[in-house]
Amino acid sequence: MKNMNLRKCLVLIPIVTLMFAGSGCKRQRVDQLLEKGKYRAAERRCEKANVEEKSECYKTIAAFYLQKNHYKRAAIYYAKAGDHIRVINTYFRGDLIPEAEKYCANQHGKAKKQCADRLARKFFINGNYQKAVHYYKIAGENQMVLYIETRVPVFQLVDQIGKRLKELRDPGVSAEMRRIKQTLTAYIYMEKYQEWPYPRESGPDKGAANIFARAGKMLETMVVPTFVEKLTSSSFDWSKKNIESVSFDHQKLESLINLIKSLYHIADKREFFTRYSVVYHGEEKKKERDALKSLNYEKAYLKALDHSKTLLETIEEADREKNKEWLQDYKDDLTVDIKVIDYISSMMDNMKIRIGDIRKRSQRLQKNSEDEAVKKTSEKLFWEFVAVCNRVLHAISKEDYQKANDLLISGYETAKSGIINGK
Repeated sequence: MKNMNLRKCLVLIPIVTLMFAGSGCKRQRVDQLLEKGKYRAAERRCEKANVEEKSECYKTIAAFYLQKNHYKRAAIYYAKAGDHIRVINTYFRGDLIPEAEKYCANQHGKAKKQCADRLARKFFINGNYQKAVHYYKIAGENQMVLYIETRVPVFQLVDQIGKRLKELRDPGVSAEMRRIKQTLTAYIYMEKYQEWPYPRESGPDKGAANIFARAGKMLETMVVPTFVEKLTSSSFDWSKKNIESVSFDHQKLESLINLIKSLYHIADKREFFTRYSVVYHGEEKKKERDALKSLNYEKAYLKALDHSKTLLETIEEADREKNKEWLQDYKDDLTVDIKVIDYISSMMDNMKIRIGDIRKRSQRLQKNSEDEAVKKTSEKLFWEFVAVCNRVLHAISKEDYQKANDLLISGYETAKSGIINGK
């Protein structure tokens, strides 16, 4: 009899163990306690959890309060979980900046640096450069400290324009001042574009890296200092006449910022367009059979570089030109070049998004369909659209922009409708 009872116990123990082991039961029970309003019981459950489970348990409670917009309570439990970044982010969501600063002040070591870095970024974005510098120093981000300190005059100018805008009544002058403020703000937040992170050994990237460096130097040493000095001089009273007198300086600044960003984004697409590439030569007869896989991307890239070079040349020539009557010609030249560069960059962004969309649609159909013919057709439609995008890049390299637009729109609609009808 005793042996029978013992056997029952031995059978019962593993069954009970299986019920609780690896099922996430503790976390589920915490969720249930929270939903029932038994908050103290949920916290006690976390307090009794082992070291591995305790952090996740507190995060469960924090997420519960965050969902209900109880930011202070959510931050308390993220702190118990040791997730310092989420503590600061939670205070940010509740616009509780003083609480975030107080929490950071009470941390030490790595945790303090993490919190300070988040606070620095927040104040930097909000335009409070004094506090941004303070927290970046605590975080040990000396490069960002230097970056911001070199832009203090521009921060101050943006602040000054903001105050003047509140006083102005002339809509024309106000509109121009807003444009200038927007351009200066874009310049402030160019920390991502300080260095060229892509290859520079050969091909278009080598030329792009040189143009990128040249444009950056021109921006920092010539265009920005001159523009800021004119706007902050004692004789500049923000009248319509004065604003018109700096319109070309403003255009140079705006063009260089756009140029730097566009080159960065175009170079960033190399890996993508190499992966999704079908070599297209147009109607021309080509003898080489081993063409670079990203041939069409490279050609469009080179077209952007051609206009980049002429844009920089225009700025340099305009600075040497004494005849101010020619100023409008220089403005027109800058406008043409930057529009083409922006167009090529935005078209590459557009194609990347659309290729990604057709890829997802194709994969979804292949996953959900049991018909092998449908799966093959779906994959074929995807690569046909990739081929269309390479024709778009070829058209761009030939400066046939209308054809490029039409090809992309029609190719996308054909691929999308083909996949939809194949479901």
